[in-house]
Amino acid sequence: MEALSTHDTEDSKEAENIVERVLPRLSHNNPAVILAAVKLILKNLDLVNKDQKKGLVKKLAAPLITLLSCEPEIQYIACRNINFVLQKEPNIFESSVKFLYCKFNDPLYLKLEKIEILVKVVAENNCESMLNELQDYSNDMDMDLVEAAVKAIG
Repeated sequence: MEALSTHDTEDSKEAENIVERVLPRLSHNNPAVILAAVKLILKNLDLVNKDQKKGLVKKLAAPLITLLSCEPEIQYIACRNINFVLQKEPNIFESSVKFLYCKFNDPLYLKLEKIEILVKVVAENNCESMLNELQDYSNDMDMDLVEAAVKAIG
């Protein structure tokens, strides 16, 4: 898949063929394979027709959410990749953002990354619950987390 990611696709038929063959890799057990598949699909997404593009964007959200249930190190890598995905597809997580909420036992570096993502995915339909969540973070004992939460609220 890494070799394919360096290949410049020439037309929509070739892009659709690549995406079709890479799509099953989104359900792989290895996080590196999942992230490589996401990268490859995102690269070819602009060449795919609009109807198929909407479906692909929805299919990309689930594996990324699944990666957020792994160990903290993998979650951090997933969050960094989610940040990049949001630059290209800002509405990918519009239906649900609760999976991005910080857990009590998350390490600080992961909590800070999740807060950064929460700011990017806030919308009118989820702003109230997200504001409540950030307000909870502002009552934490860790000053770095409190600072990030207050900044995010602002």
